[in-house]
Amino acid sequence: MRVVIFSWGAGNQQYGLGHDAKTLDRVIRDLDPSALVSHRDPHAFVGRDKPTVADIHIYLEVPCRVAFAWARVNIVIPNAEWWYTAAWSWVRAAGAKFWFRTRHCERCFAAIGIKGTYIGWPNLGMSDNREIKKDRALYVVGGSKHKLAAAKRIVRVWKAEWPPLTLLSATEAPIEMAPNVEWRREYLTESAKNALMASSRYHVVASEAEGLGYTMLEALYHNALILRTDLPVYEELWSGLLGDAGSIKTSPCDEPTELLDPRRTFTDDAVVVAMNSLLVSRGRVPSVTKETLMRLTKSFRKNIGVAWSGAVSTAGVGTLYVPRGPPTDYPVMGVITLVHNRPQWFSHAVRNIETSSWPRDKLVWVIVDDGDSRVDAQVERAVAGLHDLQIRYVSLPKKVSIGEKRNRGCVAAAATRPDVSVFAFMDDDDHYPSVSLAMRWSWLLASGGDCVYASTLPMYDITRYISAMNVPPLTLAPCERVSEATLCFKRSFWTERRFPDVSVAEGEEFLKGREDTTAEIPPDGVIVSFLHGRNFTSRRVPEDKDPNGCHYGFSDEYFTMISQLAGLVV
Repeated sequence: MRVVIFSWGAGNQQYGLGHDAKTLDRVIRDLDPSALVSHRDPHAFVGRDKPTVADIHIYLEVPCRVAFAWARVNIVIPNAEWWYTAAWSWVRAAGAKFWFRTRHCERCFAAIGIKGTYIGWPNLGMSDNREIKKDRALYVVGGSKHKLAAAKRIVRVWKAEWPPLTLLSATEAPIEMAPNVEWRREYLTESAKNALMASSRYHVVASEAEGLGYTMLEALYHNALILRTDLPVYEELWSGLLGDAGSIKTSPCDEPTELLDPRRTFTDDAVVVAMNSLLVSRGRVPSVTKETLMRLTKSFRKNIGVAWSGAVSTAGVGTLYVPRGPPTDYPVMGVITLVHNRPQWFSHAVRNIETSSWPRDKLVWVIVDDGDSRVDAQVERAVAGLHDLQIRYVSLPKKVSIGEKRNRGCVAAAATRPDVSVFAFMDDDDHYPSVSLAMRWSWLLASGGDCVYASTLPMYDITRYISAMNVPPLTLAPCERVSEATLCFKRSFWTERRFPDVSVAEGEEFLKGREDTTAEIPPDGVIVSFLHGRNFTSRRVPEDKDPNGCHYGFSDEYFTMISQLAGLVV
């Protein structure tokens, strides 16, 4: 059984998700000692390491669309406060299973029509260490945005007569802080952090939103007195054990949000009331016993055992949607290349077509030109040189939108070869490996959909000698992440809706509302995108990235060619 756990940092994060990933790893190995468990970062599934097939993918918090095809079963363990309802609507359509760690999360998803399995989550138990604690408070903020927002308010109102407060955060301290507050921007070793936790009488776990709250589990483990916000998840799990002392009263934020579970806010006065109640009531706070925590963990192990058995049985009959090999049948394909005032790059476009493995008798190449510096003479030479390939040159009398140029190209391809059933795009200034068209067609067949595209792009900045992976935010909808230069789609998909008459993000409107019939594919064997100073693209290599050379295995001859096309002296 091959299992991949996806989490930010691939299980190496010190806080929150990193601990969740490690916990899940241990539980799976206990349930199935023969399981081969590995970890991946959803932001880096493609690019650095080649994807491999698995039986089960489990996504902690963030789903990764391009990874779904590589597993027989996809399981999402979401946090409602970080669930992008509209952008991630594709997850349900993709057939994912949902496991919920809290009843609150389960209710949030039920409200948008998503059902799943409640598993709960294990706690850390309780330490037997009964050393005398110091009269101080500890607040582990880590990298949490919601804890950081709460911390900024709390440190501002922290009173001089209260115990000294130490915060551990991944960010710089805010300007305003009470005098007895120490804000430390550092990552402590696990042993150093545990020592600080064990010796602190008070723990602050306040946040504007939480999916579970690992710092709450740590506070319970160390038998601390806890200052918390009355978030639904805290109330569900711990209010009956902790009582009202130390509970900061919150109210929903009145703001538009894409997130399923909106954040909550609180006043300065609410902090003062809660902390004072904790100080005066510390001897009467209901105790959380080790036996209570053990019962909760035992319940989790029972629930996840049942859920895991169901996932394993499904994996035995699940389907992989990855190509099994190169295509055995090639339809007639129309390949469209848009050109505009870059005549020096046209020879590169010819090279991309010339080296393609797609059968020439099943290919029509359409060049759409609306520039001032036309490539008509170069097209004539290409026609003469590629005499066994149908080439159509569409010379537009004036500049039109990129979306309209794409439509004109599809129209011309269909007119030239009425039996065209598939369209694909190839830019003049990007590198397309010889198998690019075949790779895209194979993915289209394997997906069972109408359109495929890549989002993550391997990039090479020719003028700066930098290789990098461009990964659009995973919180965007699929249609907002599409690379038009990698599109491959059925003719019927284009007939149903053509490209909009715009020159920016034309692929977004082309796919919007139809994402369920599309698939995101890895860029391996499909494209290497070039930056050369005259690109019409919003994708960029970070400005602070140092030169690291070209990592894509280009020959010296080809490297010299693209460098010269970019205007460099080689």
